[in-house]
Amino acid sequence: MRASSRARSAGMSLLSIVWLLRQGTVVGRAQTSTPPEFPSQVELITLDVVVSDGKGKPVGGLTQNHFVVEEDGQRQEIENFEAVSLSTQPEATAPEPSAIATSASTRKTGRGFAIVADDLGVQGKQTPQLREAVATMIDKSLGLGDAVVLGTTSGEAWWSGRIPSGREDLLAVLGRVQGRLAESYVLDRMTDYEAFWLNAHEDSPSAAPPQPDRSDLIPSGSATEVPDPLGTSIKARVIGRWKDAKVCEGARSCEALIQARATEIDAQRRARAHLTLSAVHRGIGELAGIRGRKSLILVSQGFLDDSSTDLREVATTAREANAAIYFVDLDGPEAFRGWRSVAEAEVTNDPRAWTTMRYEERVLESAGAQFLVEQTGGFSVRNAKDLASAVERIAVESRTFYLLGFHPPAGKPPGVWRKLRVAVDRKDVTTRARPGYRLYGASAGAITRSGTETLVPLRLASYVLEPLATERNRVVTVTEIDVSGLVAGSLDVARPPLQLRLEATPRDGGKTQAQDVSLQWARGSAPENPPTGSDWRLARLESALPPGVYRVRAFVRDPASGRTGQVEQRILVPDMTVFRVSTPVLSDQVTASVDAQSSVSPAPVAHEEFSPTAARPLLATFEVLGAAKDPATGQSRIETRFVLEDQTGHPLAAPPASALVPSPEGRLQQVIALPQLPGGQYALVITVDDRVAGNSQEVRRGFSVREPPASAAAEAPSSLGPVTAATPELTAILDRAAQYVLAYGQELTNIVAEEECRQVYAPGDLDRQVVRTIRAGVLFVSLPGPVPWATFRDVWEVDGNKIRDRADRLVRLFRDSPATAHERARAILEESARFNLGPVRRTLNIPTLALLFLHHENQYRFAFQLKGERSFHGTKVRDVAFSERVRPALVVGETGAGAPVRGRLWIDPQQGTVLKTDAEYDIDPLDPYHRSRAHIVTEYRRDPTLRIVVPDLMEETYESLVATGGGGLGVALVQATTRYSGYLRFSVTTEERVIGLPHKLQ
Repeated sequence: MRASSRARSAGMSLLSIVWLLRQGTVVGRAQTSTPPEFPSQVELITLDVVVSDGKGKPVGGLTQNHFVVEEDGQRQEIENFEAVSLSTQPEATAPEPSAIATSASTRKTGRGFAIVADDLGVQGKQTPQLREAVATMIDKSLGLGDAVVLGTTSGEAWWSGRIPSGREDLLAVLGRVQGRLAESYVLDRMTDYEAFWLNAHEDSPSAAPPQPDRSDLIPSGSATEVPDPLGTSIKARVIGRWKDAKVCEGARSCEALIQARATEIDAQRRARAHLTLSAVHRGIGELAGIRGRKSLILVSQGFLDDSSTDLREVATTAREANAAIYFVDLDGPEAFRGWRSVAEAEVTNDPRAWTTMRYEERVLESAGAQFLVEQTGGFSVRNAKDLASAVERIAVESRTFYLLGFHPPAGKPPGVWRKLRVAVDRKDVTTRARPGYRLYGASAGAITRSGTETLVPLRLASYVLEPLATERNRVVTVTEIDVSGLVAGSLDVARPPLQLRLEATPRDGGKTQAQDVSLQWARGSAPENPPTGSDWRLARLESALPPGVYRVRAFVRDPASGRTGQVEQRILVPDMTVFRVSTPVLSDQVTASVDAQSSVSPAPVAHEEFSPTAARPLLATFEVLGAAKDPATGQSRIETRFVLEDQTGHPLAAPPASALVPSPEGRLQQVIALPQLPGGQYALVITVDDRVAGNSQEVRRGFSVREPPASAAAEAPSSLGPVTAATPELTAILDRAAQYVLAYGQELTNIVAEEECRQVYAPGDLDRQVVRTIRAGVLFVSLPGPVPWATFRDVWEVDGNKIRDRADRLVRLFRDSPATAHERARAILEESARFNLGPVRRTLNIPTLALLFLHHENQYRFAFQLKGERSFHGTKVRDVAFSERVRPALVVGETGAGAPVRGRLWIDPQQGTVLKTDAEYDIDPLDPYHRSRAHIVTEYRRDPTLRIVVPDLMEETYESLVATGGGGLGVALVQATTRYSGYLRFSVTTEERVIGLPHKLQ
């Protein structure tokens, strides 16, 4: 059975045998506004330049002829020029945000601000001052359409939004910012600067510690020698201070204590600086997609310039991203930190000492921030009594700026520092731009022929659906990726997979939930396009989120080309008890089988432009949640109506309101089939009325329909067949079963059991058989998405012979080393597979595999049919037949069609519990005699200890065509009976971060 050899590990092999992303592909491209382009034949280096007058006000009205650009002293021809002047008029009402977020929506000419509040570098008592400085900018200085990122150096708060719609969220996040620097200087009697010098083993302030080569950087201008009017070394100064304070006695004892404390303080200082620079780097990265003035404002007390690698890399990244860094010093003109307010008496009589310490604290301890400012074309706000006015200067100068583009001169090797100078032929003006760049083949700041940055286009949509039992809501996030720029030419078989990361960050505090998924390419060639020729590929991921406001962010990286893309969206997960409508799903794709015996539900997508046909109509669905119940009847009374409008608001269809009939399990769901529409813009307006409580909610969803091409008049019918209604009973059973499978993925986790398997193998000659008994440990762990769990197997005994000690290796892996457990368990699984009888390693012997066919995101692939009522150990169940209709199949086979499956499911109609599965896999569907197949039957029982249903018995039959000794063909037969016992749950401490598994890219 060669089909299994392509999915090498059972259990964990669910990573490789199930293709999550075969959910259909997106038709067409979303219409987005196109940013102004720089037409060119090769890459351009772009600069954004600020010109200000003697009073610091921006100067507008300049033309290309006013500017001179020099690289390494040689004048360069300005190929492209654009003057940007943003309106200062009062804000207009912003349009309603689209249900679909696109990466293209952020790549436009405008302003982007990243505000990094250094909560690690300020004390708690300075929190009001820190919040005031940031709030002033958000409230008064930012304008309509400005993109804003707000973060802290601790990482405890990080959010982004656009003005004005995102202002409320940004201020809410700001309200959580709190200064975290301990007020310990009174006890230390040592500053960061003093600790830095003492830890560098320097006894004299006139000698600088060794520094790395910084020849490619513009000198920061900060002093490297410390003036000391007292004529004493820093060490002597601190020793004298500690002796006067009775902290120590004697120069030798003081020196040892001081040196130890200096090492500790300097380590803390370096750790804070590293986190600060990491936050600055992250902020710059989130501004990268904006074509226009990008400003990062560091609100802090600053940090030392110790010439660290971090400092160097952040300066380089900011320059290449064309982002200017501004430093807003929280300390006012008279502010002093730490112990100096207490120790003032020891220097009051010597103004020279007071001046020295002022210089150290006000200049040298913030020289690192000043260095970034000078390297990137920003400025510092220091000694300002009015922070509001100072912060406004930053916003004002970003309203008027100039974009210049020039071709980088040839003949210079990659990585060489190229010094830039920008001048204006006007008197009494000042220009600021990045001071230089380095070119590595393709510059990070380059504009390509199309005028857009080399980013992977993305679309993102989040659907907040029904509540779960864990006081969380089910959220389905859809990411669509434009792979057109990644698949030019033939693909190498070894091309690395796309890396997709999805994050959900709560606005009001809490951990970020993340999922990392590898999206595999098809072997040997680019992914096949659907008949429409679309280049968009789709991935759906599920998460369970408690109520709150979230920032959902998708990030994709193509390791082969180095190209990346990111997109984000704000979502509200409401209280599960309030009356609401789930996020409407509007789609021309379905999530359930579409024959006459099954339910139909639109599949979530991340686009709003469709090409519906008679075979693939446009469907909408929603669910009413939190409806009140009539005390007299115990039932809800919901009325729904919808209006289909054209782009002028004219109603095209407006059926009368109708009562929403609950499903057998009480869910209030509705599916709307829209009529075929000509090309144009439309809106679907859904109104839901709760007649018991008097509540009402209206939901509006805009979309567009493409004009079909002339050649598509006689379009072939869809491979999914016509959409028809399902029987109410089968619809209810499948819905309950899907909910059961979703919950089962959370219940069947961190569970270990014992497995005893008896195998009989007839290798093509029925007169000869081989029998084997295998005992093993089996472990179940949960996973996100349509593959809710993975199974690992560890063999300890074969035919009565002990292979190894019976200790629970798998349990120890996941309990002691959760970060590396999956990979190490996969190796154990590979090792255990070699004991199976038969010509190939089996990958279908997973007792719970057939349950996946009932998952919400997999049902559409199958035709379901209700066969009647059965009895299973005293429980009445419904016998549901299924047959996989979509190709390629979920399970990988030897051919491109995969291994399609058919069979029966015995389901409790009231609870949705699956008590028996019978699945037959066609290993080679191209073989007309179907001589290569697998047949797996699993029976379940309720475990009294775990109080859940668990696998009890699995019976397997494998047939494959093989060559016999006489030169003919025979059928190799493997039959196995496996029983499970000894179920136990174990505890695992892991991060909330969920690591996804390799899947196929649709």
